[in-house]
Amino acid sequence: MLEHQSYEILCALAASGRASADDLKQLSDHMAQCADCREQLSDFVQISAQALPFHGDTYERPRVPSGMTKRF
Repeated sequence: MLEHQSYEILCALAASGRASADDLKQLSDHMAQCADCREQLSDFVQISAQALPFHGDTYERPRVPSGMTKRF
């Protein structure tokens, strides 16, 4: 069960465009055998396409604390 939780996370990352190439390969290999995860990815993609655009204007880039850029 924990294995599928990690694939659920990978589905969410893939649908939002935040999965790495290695993550996508791992997910693709798994989905070749798992209909549940294929459906899960489809659900996340639909949510991403339909709901997330409505929240794009509310996103604020995190502020860098003062002095932090000098330290690095």
